[in-house]
Amino acid sequence: MSSLSSNSNFPIFASLSEDEQEQFQELSRHIEWAQSFSLIILFVENHALADNFKQLLQSQMQGRVSALQVLEPENAATLTLDIFTALAQQIIPNVVVPLWLELHHHSDKLWQQANDNFLARLNENRDKLRREFPRPFIMLLPLATKSRFREIAPDLWSVRSFTEELLYPASDAVNTPITQTRFYNYLCQQATPTEFEEVTIKTAALTEWQRVLPLQLQASEMFLVVWRAYDSAYETGQRQLALQLSKQLLALACQVVEQQAQGSNSLRNLSVALNKSGDIEMALGNHEQAYEAYQQSLTIRQALQNSLGDTPEVLRDLSISLNKVGQVEEKQGRYQAALSVYQQALTICQQLQNSLGDTPEVLRDLSVSLNKVGQVEKKQGRYQAALSFFQQGLTIAQQLQNSLSD
Repeated sequence: MSSLSSNSNFPIFASLSEDEQEQFQELSRHIEWAQSFSLIILFVENHALADNFKQLLQSQMQGRVSALQVLEPENAATLTLDIFTALAQQIIPNVVVPLWLELHHHSDKLWQQANDNFLARLNENRDKLRREFPRPFIMLLPLATKSRFREIAPDLWSVRSFTEELLYPASDAVNTPITQTRFYNYLCQQATPTEFEEVTIKTAALTEWQRVLPLQLQASEMFLVVWRAYDSAYETGQRQLALQLSKQLLALACQVVEQQAQGSNSLRNLSVALNKSGDIEMALGNHEQAYEAYQQSLTIRQALQNSLGDTPEVLRDLSISLNKVGQVEEKQGRYQAALSVYQQALTICQQLQNSLGDTPEVLRDLSVSLNKVGQVEKKQGRYQAALSFFQQGLTIAQQLQNSLSD
Protein backbone atom coordinates (compact mmCIF):
# COMPACT_ATOMS: atom_id res chain seq x y z
CA MET A 1 0.00 0.00 0.00
CA SER A 2 1.36 3.42 -0.87
CA SER A 3 1.11 6.26 1.60
CA LEU A 4 -0.90 9.35 0.79
CA SER A 5 1.13 12.36 -0.22
CA SER A 6 0.60 15.83 1.16
CA ASN A 7 -1.09 16.88 -2.07
CA SER A 8 -3.66 14.08 -1.85
CA ASN A 9 -6.89 14.60 -3.75
CA PHE A 10 -8.97 13.02 -0.99
CA PRO A 11 -11.33 15.78 0.33
CA ILE A 12 -11.18 14.42 3.90
CA PHE A 13 -7.38 14.54 3.89
CA ALA A 14 -7.43 18.16 2.78
CA SER A 15 -9.71 19.02 5.72
CA LEU A 16 -7.29 17.63 8.31
CA SER A 17 -4.90 19.86 10.19
CA GLU A 18 -1.17 19.50 9.51
CA ASP A 19 -0.72 17.51 12.72
CA GLU A 20 -3.62 15.21 11.81
CA GLN A 21 -2.23 14.70 8.30
CA GLU A 22 1.12 13.71 9.80
CA GLN A 23 -0.67 11.31 12.15
CA PHE A 24 -2.43 9.65 9.25
CA GLN A 25 0.75 9.46 7.15
CA GLU A 26 2.51 7.71 10.02
CA LEU A 27 -0.39 5.27 10.48
CA SER A 28 -0.46 4.57 6.75
CA ARG A 29 3.27 3.89 6.67
CA HIS A 30 3.08 1.37 9.53
CA ILE A 31 0.28 -0.49 7.74
CA GLU A 32 2.29 -0.45 4.50
CA TRP A 33 5.41 -1.78 6.19
CA ALA A 34 3.62 -4.63 7.96
CA GLN A 35 4.54 -7.97 6.36
CA SER A 36 3.24 -10.04 9.27
CA PHE A 37 1.38 -9.44 12.52
CA SER A 38 1.57 -5.76 13.53
CA LEU A 39 -0.37 -4.39 16.49
CA ILE A 40 -1.41 -0.75 16.02
CA ILE A 41 -3.28 0.90 18.91
CA LEU A 42 -5.23 4.14 18.54
CA PHE A 43 -6.55 5.72 21.74
CA VAL A 44 -9.54 7.76 20.62
CA GLU A 45 -11.06 10.91 22.02
CA ASN A 46 -12.02 12.46 18.67
CA HIS A 47 -14.43 10.00 17.04
CA ALA A 48 -14.79 12.14 13.92
CA LEU A 49 -11.03 12.02 13.34
CA ALA A 50 -11.05 8.23 13.78
CA ASP A 51 -13.83 7.95 11.19
CA ASN A 52 -11.90 10.20 8.81
CA PHE A 53 -8.82 7.98 9.14
CA LYS A 54 -10.94 4.88 8.48
CA GLN A 55 -12.51 6.45 5.37
CA LEU A 56 -9.09 7.48 4.08
CA LEU A 57 -7.74 3.95 4.53
CA GLN A 58 -10.81 2.48 2.84
CA SER A 59 -10.40 4.88 -0.11
CA GLN A 60 -6.71 4.10 -0.28
CA MET A 61 -7.38 0.35 -0.47
CA GLN A 62 -10.44 0.49 -2.72
CA GLY A 63 -10.43 -2.17 -5.40
CA ARG A 64 -7.70 -4.27 -3.78
CA VAL A 65 -7.94 -7.83 -2.55
CA SER A 66 -6.69 -6.63 0.82
CA ALA A 67 -9.49 -4.18 1.51
CA LEU A 68 -9.77 -2.87 5.06
CA GLN A 69 -11.95 -5.13 7.19
CA VAL A 70 -13.92 -3.30 9.87
CA LEU A 71 -15.16 -5.02 13.01
CA GLU A 72 -17.40 -3.16 15.47
CA PRO A 73 -18.82 -5.41 18.22
CA GLU A 74 -22.31 -4.44 19.37
CA ASN A 75 -22.82 -6.47 22.54
CA ALA A 76 -20.71 -5.84 25.65
CA ALA A 77 -21.89 -9.09 27.29
CA THR A 78 -20.46 -11.26 24.47
CA LEU A 79 -17.67 -8.95 23.34
CA THR A 80 -14.69 -11.31 23.77
CA LEU A 81 -16.44 -14.31 22.21
CA ASP A 82 -17.74 -12.22 19.29
CA ILE A 83 -14.31 -10.84 18.46
CA PHE A 84 -12.45 -14.16 18.67
CA THR A 85 -15.14 -15.80 16.52
CA ALA A 86 -14.86 -13.01 13.94
CA LEU A 87 -11.08 -13.28 13.90
CA ALA A 88 -11.26 -17.01 13.23
CA GLN A 89 -13.67 -16.45 10.35
CA GLN A 90 -11.85 -13.54 8.69
CA ILE A 91 -8.37 -14.99 8.22
CA ILE A 92 -7.54 -15.09 4.50
CA PRO A 93 -4.44 -17.19 3.68
CA ASN A 94 -1.51 -15.45 1.99
CA VAL A 95 -3.27 -12.07 1.86
CA VAL A 96 -2.41 -9.08 4.06
CA VAL A 97 -5.86 -7.86 5.06
CA PRO A 98 -5.70 -5.14 7.74
CA LEU A 99 -8.32 -5.38 10.48
CA TRP A 100 -9.87 -2.21 11.95
CA LEU A 101 -11.35 -3.14 15.36
CA GLU A 102 -13.57 -0.42 16.85
CA LEU A 103 -13.86 -0.57 20.64
CA HIS A 104 -13.87 3.18 21.26
CA HIS A 105 -17.54 4.11 20.83
CA HIS A 106 -18.63 3.21 24.38
CA SER A 107 -17.28 4.56 27.66
CA ASP A 108 -19.81 3.34 30.24
CA LYS A 109 -18.79 0.93 33.01
CA LEU A 110 -20.23 -2.17 31.34
CA TRP A 111 -18.25 -1.61 28.14
CA GLN A 112 -15.14 -0.64 30.07
CA GLN A 113 -15.23 -3.99 31.89
CA ALA A 114 -15.90 -5.81 28.62
CA ASN A 115 -12.97 -4.09 26.89
CA ASP A 116 -10.65 -4.82 29.82
CA ASN A 117 -11.66 -8.49 29.81
CA PHE A 118 -11.08 -8.74 26.07
CA LEU A 119 -7.63 -7.16 26.34
CA ALA A 120 -6.68 -9.59 29.11
CA ARG A 121 -7.82 -12.60 27.03
CA LEU A 122 -6.08 -11.24 23.94
CA ASN A 123 -2.91 -10.85 25.98
CA GLU A 124 -3.14 -14.52 27.02
CA ASN A 125 -3.52 -15.56 23.37
CA ARG A 126 -0.88 -13.22 21.99
CA ASP A 127 1.36 -15.96 20.56
CA LYS A 128 -1.52 -17.64 18.76
CA LEU A 129 -2.65 -14.24 17.48
CA ARG A 130 0.79 -13.39 16.13
CA ARG A 131 1.10 -16.81 14.49
CA GLU A 132 -2.37 -17.02 12.93
CA PHE A 133 -2.98 -13.35 12.15
CA PRO A 134 -0.11 -12.22 9.88
CA ARG A 135 -1.44 -8.78 9.10
CA PRO A 136 -1.97 -5.32 10.63
CA PHE A 137 -4.26 -5.43 13.65
CA ILE A 138 -5.54 -1.88 14.23
CA MET A 139 -7.35 -1.56 17.54
CA LEU A 140 -9.25 1.61 18.55
CA LEU A 141 -9.90 2.11 22.26
CA PRO A 142 -11.27 4.94 24.41
CA LEU A 143 -8.56 7.39 25.44
CA ALA A 144 -9.14 6.54 29.12
CA THR A 145 -8.00 2.96 28.44
CA LYS A 146 -4.43 4.09 27.83
CA SER A 147 -3.64 4.46 31.55
CA ARG A 148 -4.75 0.84 32.18
CA PHE A 149 -3.53 -0.90 29.05
CA ARG A 150 0.01 -1.70 30.26
CA GLU A 151 -1.35 -3.27 33.45
CA ILE A 152 -4.13 -5.26 31.73
CA ALA A 153 -2.11 -6.47 28.72
CA PRO A 154 1.61 -5.98 29.39
CA ASP A 155 2.80 -8.38 26.68
CA LEU A 156 0.62 -6.81 24.02
CA TRP A 157 1.92 -3.41 25.05
CA SER A 158 5.50 -4.59 24.61
CA VAL A 159 4.92 -5.98 21.09
CA ARG A 160 2.90 -3.10 19.69
CA SER A 161 4.38 -1.53 16.57
CA PHE A 162 2.61 1.84 16.69
CA THR A 163 0.57 3.82 19.23
CA GLU A 164 -1.21 7.14 18.72
CA GLU A 165 -3.80 9.37 20.37
CA LEU A 166 -6.59 10.85 18.26
CA LEU A 167 -7.57 14.00 20.13
CA TYR A 168 -9.95 16.89 19.64
CA PRO A 169 -8.36 20.21 18.66
CA ALA A 170 -9.53 21.38 22.11
CA SER A 171 -9.04 18.09 23.92
CA ASP A 172 -8.17 19.87 27.16
CA ALA A 173 -11.32 22.02 27.17
CA VAL A 174 -12.62 20.57 30.44
CA ASN A 175 -9.48 21.30 32.46
CA THR A 176 -8.01 24.21 30.55
CA PRO A 177 -9.58 27.66 30.22
CA ILE A 178 -11.59 27.88 27.02
CA THR A 179 -9.58 30.96 26.03
CA GLN A 180 -6.42 28.81 25.92
CA THR A 181 -7.75 26.10 23.63
CA ARG A 182 -6.88 25.87 19.96
CA PHE A 183 -10.52 25.70 18.98
CA TYR A 184 -11.37 28.89 20.86
CA ASN A 185 -8.44 30.65 19.23
CA TYR A 186 -9.62 29.41 15.85
CA LEU A 187 -13.08 30.83 16.44
CA CYS A 188 -11.84 34.20 17.56
CA GLN A 189 -9.45 34.49 14.62
CA GLN A 190 -12.34 34.18 12.18
CA ALA A 191 -13.28 37.63 10.95
CA THR A 192 -16.84 38.64 11.65
CA PRO A 193 -18.51 39.15 8.25
CA THR A 194 -18.34 42.79 7.16
CA GLU A 195 -20.91 42.25 4.45
CA PHE A 196 -24.04 40.17 4.84
CA GLU A 197 -26.44 38.48 2.48
CA GLU A 198 -29.35 40.72 1.62
CA VAL A 199 -32.39 40.20 3.85
CA THR A 200 -35.09 38.92 1.51
CA ILE A 201 -37.76 38.25 4.13
CA LYS A 202 -38.13 41.05 6.66
CA THR A 203 -38.98 40.10 10.23
CA ALA A 204 -38.95 42.12 13.43
CA ALA A 205 -35.81 40.33 14.63
CA LEU A 206 -33.92 40.92 11.38
CA THR A 207 -35.03 44.55 11.22
CA GLU A 208 -33.75 45.11 14.76
CA TRP A 209 -30.45 43.44 13.91
CA GLN A 210 -29.98 45.70 10.89
CA ARG A 211 -30.80 48.73 13.02
CA VAL A 212 -28.20 48.01 15.72
CA LEU A 213 -25.50 46.54 13.46
CA PRO A 214 -23.64 49.87 13.02
CA LEU A 215 -23.93 50.69 16.76
CA GLN A 216 -21.26 50.03 19.36
CA LEU A 217 -23.22 47.70 21.63
CA GLN A 218 -21.70 45.52 24.34
CA ALA A 219 -20.90 42.03 23.04
CA SER A 220 -23.38 40.48 25.49
CA GLU A 221 -26.20 42.76 24.26
CA MET A 222 -25.36 42.24 20.61
CA PHE A 223 -25.22 38.48 21.17
CA LEU A 224 -28.91 38.39 22.06
CA VAL A 225 -29.85 40.50 19.03
CA VAL A 226 -27.87 38.28 16.65
CA TRP A 227 -29.26 35.14 18.30
CA ARG A 228 -32.83 36.25 17.51
CA ALA A 229 -31.82 37.36 14.00
CA TYR A 230 -30.18 34.01 13.30
CA ASP A 231 -33.28 32.10 14.46
CA SER A 232 -35.44 34.27 12.23
CA ALA A 233 -33.20 33.84 9.17
CA TYR A 234 -33.00 30.09 9.74
CA GLU A 235 -36.76 29.69 10.18
CA THR A 236 -37.52 31.70 7.03
CA GLY A 237 -35.11 29.67 4.91
CA GLN A 238 -32.50 32.42 4.36
CA ARG A 239 -29.63 29.97 4.73
CA GLN A 240 -26.63 32.00 3.56
CA LEU A 241 -27.68 34.86 5.82
CA ALA A 242 -28.13 32.39 8.68
CA LEU A 243 -24.63 31.01 8.03
CA GLN A 244 -23.11 34.51 8.21
CA LEU A 245 -25.12 35.31 11.34
CA SER A 246 -23.89 32.07 12.95
CA LYS A 247 -20.29 33.23 12.43
CA GLN A 248 -21.08 36.60 13.97
CA LEU A 249 -22.79 34.85 16.87
CA LEU A 250 -19.72 32.66 17.49
CA ALA A 251 -17.38 35.65 17.42
CA LEU A 252 -19.57 37.50 19.91
CA ALA A 253 -19.80 34.43 22.15
CA CYS A 254 -15.99 34.24 22.25
CA GLN A 255 -15.79 37.90 23.25
CA VAL A 256 -18.31 37.38 26.05
CA VAL A 257 -16.42 34.33 27.35
CA GLU A 258 -13.25 36.40 27.50
CA GLN A 259 -14.92 39.40 29.13
CA GLN A 260 -16.81 37.40 31.75
CA ALA A 261 -13.92 35.18 32.77
CA GLN A 262 -15.61 32.03 31.52
CA GLY A 263 -18.67 32.29 33.69
CA SER A 264 -21.19 29.48 33.34
CA ASN A 265 -23.67 31.68 31.44
CA SER A 266 -21.08 32.80 28.90
CA LEU A 267 -19.89 29.23 28.35
CA ARG A 268 -23.46 28.06 27.89
CA ASN A 269 -23.99 30.82 25.31
CA LEU A 270 -20.88 29.66 23.49
CA SER A 271 -22.29 26.13 23.40
CA VAL A 272 -25.59 27.51 22.07
CA ALA A 273 -23.73 29.41 19.34
CA LEU A 274 -21.86 26.22 18.41
CA ASN A 275 -25.11 24.29 18.15
CA LYS A 276 -26.63 26.94 15.92
CA SER A 277 -23.52 26.85 13.74
CA GLY A 278 -23.91 23.08 13.54
CA ASP A 279 -27.59 23.41 12.64
CA ILE A 280 -26.98 25.64 9.65
CA GLU A 281 -24.01 23.54 8.49
CA MET A 282 -26.29 20.48 8.62
CA ALA A 283 -28.96 22.32 6.64
CA LEU A 284 -26.34 23.14 4.01
CA GLY A 285 -25.16 19.52 3.87
CA ASN A 286 -21.79 20.20 5.53
CA HIS A 287 -21.98 17.25 7.89
CA GLU A 288 -18.38 17.15 9.12
CA GLN A 289 -18.40 20.87 9.96
CA ALA A 290 -21.67 20.33 11.80
CA TYR A 291 -20.20 17.37 13.66
CA GLU A 292 -17.20 19.40 14.80
CA ALA A 293 -19.40 22.21 16.09
CA TYR A 294 -21.74 19.81 17.90
CA GLN A 295 -18.81 17.96 19.47
CA GLN A 296 -17.32 21.21 20.74
CA SER A 297 -20.67 22.20 22.21
CA LEU A 298 -20.93 18.80 23.89
CA THR A 299 -17.44 19.21 25.37
CA ILE A 300 -18.45 22.54 26.92
CA ARG A 301 -21.68 21.10 28.32
CA GLN A 302 -19.83 18.17 29.83
CA ALA A 303 -17.46 20.67 31.46
CA LEU A 304 -20.44 22.60 32.83
CA GLN A 305 -21.88 19.38 34.22
CA ASN A 306 -18.59 18.73 36.01
CA SER A 307 -18.56 22.21 37.54
CA LEU A 308 -22.29 22.81 38.20
CA GLY A 309 -23.55 19.30 38.84
CA ASP A 310 -26.70 17.63 37.53
CA THR A 311 -29.06 20.59 37.54
CA PRO A 312 -32.14 20.23 35.28
CA GLU A 313 -30.87 22.92 32.89
CA VAL A 314 -27.41 21.33 32.64
CA LEU A 315 -28.86 17.87 32.03
CA ARG A 316 -31.33 19.05 29.41
CA ASP A 317 -28.58 20.98 27.58
CA LEU A 318 -26.43 17.85 27.68
CA SER A 319 -29.20 15.67 26.24
CA ILE A 320 -29.74 18.18 23.42
CA SER A 321 -26.04 18.15 22.51
CA LEU A 322 -25.91 14.35 22.60
CA ASN A 323 -28.90 14.16 20.26
CA LYS A 324 -27.28 16.60 17.84
CA VAL A 325 -24.07 14.55 17.73
CA GLY A 326 -26.18 11.45 17.22
CA GLN A 327 -28.04 13.14 14.38
CA VAL A 328 -24.81 13.52 12.40
CA GLU A 329 -23.63 10.01 13.26
CA GLU A 330 -26.95 8.65 11.97
CA LYS A 331 -26.85 10.82 8.85
CA GLN A 332 -23.37 9.51 8.05
CA GLY A 333 -24.46 5.90 8.51
CA ARG A 334 -22.51 5.36 11.73
CA TYR A 335 -25.49 3.73 13.39
CA GLN A 336 -23.77 2.12 16.36
CA ALA A 337 -22.15 5.42 17.32
CA ALA A 338 -25.51 7.18 16.86
CA LEU A 339 -27.25 4.59 19.03
CA SER A 340 -24.68 5.06 21.78
CA VAL A 341 -25.17 8.82 22.11
CA TYR A 342 -28.95 8.58 21.63
CA GLN A 343 -29.09 6.09 24.50
CA GLN A 344 -27.07 8.46 26.69
CA ALA A 345 -29.55 11.24 25.89
CA LEU A 346 -32.48 8.91 26.65
CA THR A 347 -30.98 8.03 30.03
CA ILE A 348 -30.73 11.72 30.87
CA CYS A 349 -34.36 12.32 29.83
CA GLN A 350 -35.46 9.46 32.07
CA GLN A 351 -33.39 10.94 34.90
CA LEU A 352 -35.14 14.29 34.42
CA GLN A 353 -38.52 12.59 34.44
CA ASN A 354 -37.68 10.94 37.77
CA SER A 355 -36.60 14.23 39.33
CA LEU A 356 -39.08 16.69 37.75
CA GLY A 357 -42.09 14.50 37.09
CA ASP A 358 -44.24 14.40 33.96
CA THR A 359 -44.01 18.03 32.88
CA PRO A 360 -44.88 18.69 29.22
CA GLU A 361 -41.29 19.64 28.39
CA VAL A 362 -39.86 16.52 30.07
CA LEU A 363 -42.37 14.24 28.35
CA ARG A 364 -41.79 15.79 24.94
CA ASP A 365 -38.00 15.38 25.26
CA LEU A 366 -38.48 11.79 26.41
CA SER A 367 -40.74 11.03 23.44
CA VAL A 368 -38.21 12.49 21.01
CA SER A 369 -35.36 10.46 22.53
CA LEU A 370 -37.36 7.24 22.41
CA ASN A 371 -38.14 7.81 18.73
CA LYS A 372 -34.49 8.54 17.90
CA VAL A 373 -33.33 5.30 19.52
CA GLY A 374 -36.14 3.44 17.76
CA GLN A 375 -35.18 4.90 14.39
CA VAL A 376 -31.58 3.65 14.67
CA GLU A 377 -32.75 0.23 15.86
CA LYS A 378 -34.99 0.07 12.78
CA LYS A 379 -32.15 1.04 10.43
CA GLN A 380 -30.06 -1.79 11.87
CA GLY A 381 -32.85 -4.30 11.27
CA ARG A 382 -33.79 -4.79 14.92
CA TYR A 383 -37.48 -4.27 14.28
CA GLN A 384 -38.85 -5.66 17.53
CA ALA A 385 -36.63 -3.35 19.58
CA ALA A 386 -37.56 -0.44 17.31
CA LEU A 387 -41.27 -1.21 17.74
CA SER A 388 -40.90 -1.15 21.53
CA PHE A 389 -39.28 2.29 21.53
CA PHE A 390 -41.78 3.68 19.02
CA GLN A 391 -44.69 2.40 21.10
CA GLN A 392 -43.30 4.06 24.23
CA GLY A 393 -42.87 7.32 22.31
CA LEU A 394 -46.42 7.07 20.96
CA THR A 395 -47.86 6.48 24.43
CA ILE A 396 -46.16 9.63 25.71
CA ALA A 397 -47.33 11.66 22.69
CA GLN A 398 -50.91 10.53 23.34
CA GLN A 399 -50.50 11.44 27.02
CA LEU A 400 -49.43 14.95 25.99
CA GLN A 401 -52.35 15.26 23.60
CA ASN A 402 -54.78 14.30 26.37
CA SER A 403 -53.33 16.83 28.81
CA LEU A 404 -52.66 19.75 26.42
CA SER A 405 -55.26 19.08 23.70
CA ASP A 406 -54.31 19.60 20.04
